Amino acid sequence: MSEGLSTAQVRKQLHKFGYNEIKSKKQYTVLRILFAQFTSFLIIILIIAGSVSIFIGETIDGLAIFAIVLINAVIGFFQEYKAENAVAALKKMVIPTAIVIRNGKQQQIAIRELVPDDIVILAEGDKIPADLELIESYSLQVDEAILTGESNPANKSVSNDKEGKLFKGTIITTGRAKAKVLGTGSNTEFGKIIKLVSKQEKTRSPLSMQLDDLGKKLGFIILILIAILFLLGYLRDFDLLEMLMTSVALGVSAIPEGMPIIVTLTLAMGVTILAHKKAIVRKMNAIETLGATTIICSDKTGTLTLNEMTVKKVYSNSKEHLIPGTGYTYKEKIDLSSCKKLLEVCENCNSSYVEDKKVLGDPTEIALKVLARKARYAKSYKELDENVFTSDRKMMSSLHKVGSAKEIFAKGAFEEIIKRCTHIQKNGKTIKLTATHKRELKA
Repeated sequence: MSEGLSTAQVRKQLHKFGYNEIKSKKQYTVLRILFAQFTSFLIIILIIAGSVSIFIGETIDGLAIFAIVLINAVIGFFQEYKAENAVAALKKMVIPTAIVIRNGKQQQIAIRELVPDDIVILAEGDKIPADLELIESYSLQVDEAILTGESNPANKSVSNDKEGKLFKGTIITTGRAKAKVLGTGSNTEFGKIIKLVSKQEKTRSPLSMQLDDLGKKLGFIILILIAILFLLGYLRDFDLLEMLMTSVALGVSAIPEGMPIIVTLTLAMGVTILAHKKAIVRKMNAIETLGATTIICSDKTGTLTLNEMTVKKVYSNSKEHLIPGTGYTYKEKIDLSSCKKLLEVCENCNSSYVEDKKVLGDPTEIALKVLARKARYAKSYKELDENVFTSDRKMMSSLHKVGSAKEIFAKGAFEEIIKRCTHIQKNGKTIKLTATHKRELKA
């Protein structure tokens, strides 16, 4: 079990259970995008107006109206088709991943390639990629609001009941864990919910609803005008057919044929401007929605930044050391021979994975392991237990077997670590931590 599945076992499970994805109907096709350009109530009125114009002999006016409808459709189709293809390309580039143990090694794979019986490594902030059963857990709490509606995180530990199960789509708020995959794709609890709500219709943008509302009101007003004109003609003994044609012609002339194309061109200009700024807009009407937005909330890490951390300075043994390099490469060789205990803590009180060019885990923890690699001092000890970092405790502690003894390594906020310390290491010797030392370290 600790070795994880072999490549052959993964292939067998994939053939049996399929990919870990909840299949949905394709949201767009060329024909669907094309037909969507003719669903606006105002466009329907224009099509009717064009047909009526041709019917009453105003062929040039009718063809002009149809030309406007066609140009409007071509612009809208081109913009939305291009956006859909761009989004599809992005989906292929941005693939959600999970850390698993396969063939005895940790590796990062696409979530869709998870299969039942895979062993998954999870850490704080991770979204659960499938339905899982806990094998190991350390101070684990999970936000299950997406399934239960409960705002408070649920405590999780290794057990045979619900407390020992993790569900796809939920998020780890505290702790870390190792778990076995029980169900993937549509066979998860989240998959069952998706099936139930898959028939729910999507909401429309405010602009499309406003245009439709305008179209309905215009249509209603024009019908009333036609009826009033026809009635007046009838009361004055005009020829009924001639009066009908005149009333319809006046009604058609009251329709603002140019408005849809003006709106479409304005939205297309907005789409083009955003495209130059590397932003993709799938539906042109969303431009108006974006224009009405007052606040945008965005996560910084990994969205606006690279999501990488680098140790730049080390203070140890009353000396400050500058650390060269950025990111997760460790070609640089640095001398930190006076900081051996510090490097032991960086390496062992750490749940990230750093091996050659492969790095997995929390960026801060990866940065600490990379520091140990740069110093060419990466002694690993067997972990016996762990107390994970929490926002309340503000520190992480891990118990290790060091030779025949046991040692606790800890890292965290300075004020939390210092108040637990009684001794300090100076020039390789352990001496009592005095008030003077504390003041020096605090400074």
